[in-house]
Amino acid sequence: MTNALALGPGSRLILVDASSFVFRAYHQSLNQDPKYNARPSDGLPTGAARLFFAKLFQFVRDGAAGVVPTHLGIVFDKGSRESHRRQLYPEYKANRSETPADLRPQMPLVREAVRAFGLPVIELDRTEADDLIATYARAAEAKGAEVVIVSADKDLQQLVSPRIRFYDAESGSKGKPGYRPERNLDVEAVVAKWEGLQPGQIGDALALIGDTSDNIPGVPGIGLKTAAQLLLEYGSLEALLEGASAIKQPKRRENLLAAAEGARLSRRLVELDCSVDLPVDPDTLALPAPDGRRLVAYLKALELPALAKRVAKELGVDADRVPPDAELAASPTTAPGADGPVMPPFPAADPDAYGLVATQDDLDGWIAAARAAGRFGLHLHRGDAGAIGLGIAVEPGRAVYVPIEHRAGGDGLFGGLAPGQIDAAAAWGAVGALMEDAGVRKIVHDLKGTAKAAGRLGFEIAGADDVGLMSYALESGLTGHGLPELAARHLGNAAPDPDALRGQGRGRVDAEAVAPRAAAPVAAQIADAVLRLWTVLAPRLEGTPTQAVYEELELPMVPVLARMEAAGVRIDRAVLTELSRDFGATLARLETEIHELGGGPFQIGSPKQIGDVLFGRLGLPGGRRTPSGQWATGATILEELAAAGHALPGRLLDWRRTSKLKSTYADALLSAADRGTDRVHTTFSLAATTTGRLSSSDPGLHNIPIRTEEGRRIRAAFVAAEGHRILSADYSQVELRLLAHIADVPRMREAFAEGVDIHAATASDMFGVPVGAVPGELRRRAKTINFGIVYGISAFGLADRLGIGRQEAAEFIARYFERFPGIRDYVEGTKTFCREHGFVRTLFGRVCHYPGITSGNVSERMGVERQAVNAPIQGTAADIIRRAMIRMEGALADSGLSARMLLQVHDELVFEVAEAECADTARVVSDVMAGAAAPDIDLAVPLVVEARSAENWERAH
Repeated sequence: MTNALALGPGSRLILVDASSFVFRAYHQSLNQDPKYNARPSDGLPTGAARLFFAKLFQFVRDGAAGVVPTHLGIVFDKGSRESHRRQLYPEYKANRSETPADLRPQMPLVREAVRAFGLPVIELDRTEADDLIATYARAAEAKGAEVVIVSADKDLQQLVSPRIRFYDAESGSKGKPGYRPERNLDVEAVVAKWEGLQPGQIGDALALIGDTSDNIPGVPGIGLKTAAQLLLEYGSLEALLEGASAIKQPKRRENLLAAAEGARLSRRLVELDCSVDLPVDPDTLALPAPDGRRLVAYLKALELPALAKRVAKELGVDADRVPPDAELAASPTTAPGADGPVMPPFPAADPDAYGLVATQDDLDGWIAAARAAGRFGLHLHRGDAGAIGLGIAVEPGRAVYVPIEHRAGGDGLFGGLAPGQIDAAAAWGAVGALMEDAGVRKIVHDLKGTAKAAGRLGFEIAGADDVGLMSYALESGLTGHGLPELAARHLGNAAPDPDALRGQGRGRVDAEAVAPRAAAPVAAQIADAVLRLWTVLAPRLEGTPTQAVYEELELPMVPVLARMEAAGVRIDRAVLTELSRDFGATLARLETEIHELGGGPFQIGSPKQIGDVLFGRLGLPGGRRTPSGQWATGATILEELAAAGHALPGRLLDWRRTSKLKSTYADALLSAADRGTDRVHTTFSLAATTTGRLSSSDPGLHNIPIRTEEGRRIRAAFVAAEGHRILSADYSQVELRLLAHIADVPRMREAFAEGVDIHAATASDMFGVPVGAVPGELRRRAKTINFGIVYGISAFGLADRLGIGRQEAAEFIARYFERFPGIRDYVEGTKTFCREHGFVRTLFGRVCHYPGITSGNVSERMGVERQAVNAPIQGTAADIIRRAMIRMEGALADSGLSARMLLQVHDELVFEVAEAECADTARVVSDVMAGAAAPDIDLAVPLVVEARSAENWERAH
């Protein structure tokens, strides 16, 4: 590195959009273990500062975009809310969320990191970072220097010239997964990216397209391709607007004429100011040699010992002899820095922290405050019969509880109303008007449950966000998404559990009987928690592919699932009762056999006693102890023993399977069914799996076995109402089709496109047999391998399924990969990408995290690798069926059909259909499901749907 002072020919200036990097570092830190994101001694958040420091150290040491700097400028955005653009257009960036509470105290730490490198903090009141960067870039260009702008802001691509390049450091390294060459842009690359436009025309294009992240309106109906086409034809925005009346397309002409002034305003908003008064002379940005002691002192003050040791080693400093920076070490957790006041701490359980509303005037005042804020945290406090009050939070720390239908005297549902509450009709009327106002955002946890409770009160919830679904879209596979977990993870304290108010055992009461003053701090704190969580999570979604997942695949599913749960599915009690009796008789017979084989009676449901019998009394080989000292008696061990010819383990497995079928399905379904309608109302969970698959509970319907006679008998108990039939619509081999598309396997694509038996085609390719002459055994093996590859099967697993030796199974897998190299490349590439990034993505942008892929435990790591390989396929399939479900009700209604969607089980949708409408419904359902990936994904293989109707689910499937 050089210490030349003046910029000129041969100089290399890197300009870093620091605010952009801070936010990226913050969001990245949230995907890491929380213990790395706070200073142990006082809880000061440090995750963003730590990652920002590491990135800055990389710039200082290695440069960016292959350019090692002689000069380095770190530019902060200090003036977005007071800039000249806000004066031109008050709504400019008005949609931006406040800085997250746990990022605010880190901003002073970030600035101190810059100073620790001996660099100036470049920022200016009422001036945006873009304008500072633009002025520095043009000044350096004029001096003959080479400039690299490091940012994610596409507006800055206007500056690209023969001496100025644009680089997004988050695009990854060349040759590695995630690398995006379009983010390392010279003039030629900009022209290609912007559909032939020169950098100087990008401002005109942005004025036409608009920018949702900055709230710049643009012209309706014009995207990049259209904007480029128009600007290449007319030359400039002004020429286009002047000639708009002559445009032939009526809608385009109408939109341009109507939005002409808005487009001119947008052009002024996106124009970069290249002549601001610079707070630091460009020539003084020469990069000094790093002061190792100062950098280590900074890191030790933040209590980052590992990073401090690494930096000390690289710079030749003895870390043990460097004391921490005293001023930073004493930094309070509430330091406001340059980014405003810090959010008040979230109380663990403070009954005095929140108030209680007792009059209609007070309620009206809180409703007015919520309207003024434009959003509020909401908790509908529910009892056994429905909502009995609500918590409202209009800003962090400012929340209240409104009791409405609490009962007096500890009598719950049967007592009179507790005193001091607002008239229920008036209160719910005012609340309902607020809930149905789409202009005021309601922020909740568990939107489905909240919406169902609101529906029972007679109103809908319009314009809502669910922090649980936000977390699920952002952090699937990293953490749970329940409110207590989210509050503990992001706010430092767990949110309270309202059920705890009711007490335990004999003293447990109805929720309605809990005194309003006792419920107030709990309900209000929950509302406060969801609002605070929204301020943390919403900015992480904004402008990312994950935002589309949340808005298009999560939120729209909520009302769909709510209606499915409300509809329920009818069961035949006589079938289930007979089935339960049969299972009982089978269990009795198995118990007798088991006791005889075991040499006497023992508790069959006790793993300890099973182990004692198998490995103690009978002395069977292969026994293994668990950490607690007991014999291990899991299914795998019993299966191994049964395969070795021992009779008792096989009977134990039969007993376990039958017992589960009886208790989990036959008996549980009878108990769960409504006595008046015989309908079972399961509960669907959106945020239960890493890949986006739904699950169901109370009762669970996703794991009914379909390949056994008993499982089929259970499905036969699901029946249609009188005059109706059950319609089952199932995707055919959807995951194999997606594998053919994602891994780009030409032979598989051809087979699916031509409707050839994919398993016979695979066997033909692997074993050199004509498709029409493939024997059944080879087809079976090919089928097992096809599906096994999707699920990351090992040679051991394949050998077990096919009943062959492990070596032969390994040869089959090797031959498979030789015949289909695209699949091998997909498998290895996916594992490599996941190891480097910790996640994989579906075709629709869903992020599936697998942090265990770097586990030191070989068995665990291999299992996670298999999950990661399968996730883009299974997750994309889950996204596709969600898209079908979201579109389904509208498509049926548009066709005048009355069918109701009842169940979703993996790749299958189940409907209840009027007998006269079966054929038409099957056609509409199949069309919607087959086209669910379009128009966003143009699949290289067709999606095929098999739809059948019958009097029960089993015959329809």
